[in-house]
Amino acid sequence: AEQVFTDSFHASVFSLIYQRQFCVFARAGHKAMGSRLDSLTALFHVETRYCDTPEKTSLSYVESLSPIDYSLPNPSLEAARKASLTFLTSHLE
Repeated sequence: AEQVFTDSFHASVFSLIYQRQFCVFARAGHKAMGSRLDSLTALFHVETRYCDTPEKTSLSYVESLSPIDYSLPNPSLEAARKASLTFLTSHLE
């Protein structure tokens, strides 16, 4: 996909990994997921992609977003990958 519109944490993660433009919308009645999405979007500096208010769920807001520039190095992604591999390796031995 060129553009992903979701309410899923995991779809947001895969959008970042596969360098897709995306918007993630808050799920009604699932406040716990909101903190994960806040953390994820802050970690990767794409906070504008978390549409968690009525103003941010409008088509005009989504159309106004600048594309995510995936050409820039992303040290947060590399650090997260290393931490994940370290955790998995240490717990599988």
